[in-house]
Amino acid sequence: VPGSHQIYVCPTSCLRGVVLTTAEMGTMDRLSTITVGEDNILEGNLEEMILSGTRKILHTLKKKPTVVFIFTSCIHHFMAADFMRVYRILREEFPDIAFIDAYMDPIMRKKTPPLPSLQRQVFRMFNDVNKDEDQSSFIDNWFPAEHNDLYTHLKRNGIIVKDFSKMKTYEEYLSMQKSCMNFVFHPFGMTAAK
Repeated sequence: VPGSHQIYVCPTSCLRGVVLTTAEMGTMDRLSTITVGEDNILEGNLEEMILSGTRKILHTLKKKPTVVFIFTSCIHHFMAADFMRVYRILREEFPDIAFIDAYMDPIMRKKTPPLPSLQRQVFRMFNDVNKDEDQSSFIDNWFPAEHNDLYTHLKRNGIIVKDFSKMKTYEEYLSMQKSCMNFVFHPFGMTAAK
């Protein structure tokens, strides 16, 4: 999501893979981490750790993000962390930032695997607004689809195509919620489309 920042909250062993992948992709400027330790589990302060860590990160970023995805891990589910309380407090303290719950907990997912779950969360900010009958969206596409037959057909018939992979600003991204139809190219995008 344009203008977004990701915060991963998990034990060091999990963070290692996240940081290496992010570095490999060249997007370290969009990633922050909060490390969960044994002391957090023993003291039962997982919620406070997320709150204080997120506050510190947001106050140190050079540019305030429009959206913050907070990725929690399996340990938070095992310990029954109260996420709703955490997000409620953060939304009150930072009303100009959209906070989205994201999950890095593949062992806890029986119905929705990690990729479809993440796709769903990416579009969770969309509201039920008046739809534009002349606008459609490619919502699960990570690579521009300007050269496919569907794109050409829609454009030729006066339909505006909003392609998720081409959104450069948060406002452009939010404009996708006005689409009267969403096209899905991969099965993992079905949850997001629904």
